Amino acid sequence: MNKKTFFILIFIFYLCQINTISFAKNKDIFKRPSLDERQEKYIEIKDELSINEEELYDFNSIKRDEERVLRPIALQLEANYLRLDELNRIECRWYQKTCKKELKKDKAFLDADIKELKRQIWQKKEYYKILYLNATTREQDIRLRQIIHNKTKGKVQLW
Repeated sequence: MNKKTFFILIFIFYLCQINTISFAKNKDIFKRPSLDERQEKYIEIKDELSINEEELYDFNSIKRDEERVLRPIALQLEANYLRLDELNRIECRWYQKTCKKELKKDKAFLDADIKELKRQIWQKKEYYKILYLNATTREQDIRLRQIIHNKTKGKVQLW
């Protein structure tokens, strides 16, 4: 082995070490708030709207049905996000072409699955939004839209 090859190998080793150290410092980027933390952002509106006991019972039954239907999908979505975070942490060596192909294939599969789960959640949220609208009067609906607009600062995102 001549000096030139030796220095090239040392330089490549040095670059790999720098890359590993920078990745270790930036691994906090992948942290995502838990599902329970994100669900705490839901707005309690019972006190702010004038709702009688019968309407409150209807709202609570719709809410229970919504949670029963959406919770398993949301947990599956959360599991897929955690798996995607794990896959993002995996680093293949530059010479491991099969590792890179499998990793790319797994990420594409998870991305497609996440997209489908988000579509299912959006579809079910739209359905329950219609049920909530049917359970309110026009004045309550207007007041509810104002509350949501004020709490979300005009950027409404249901999930």
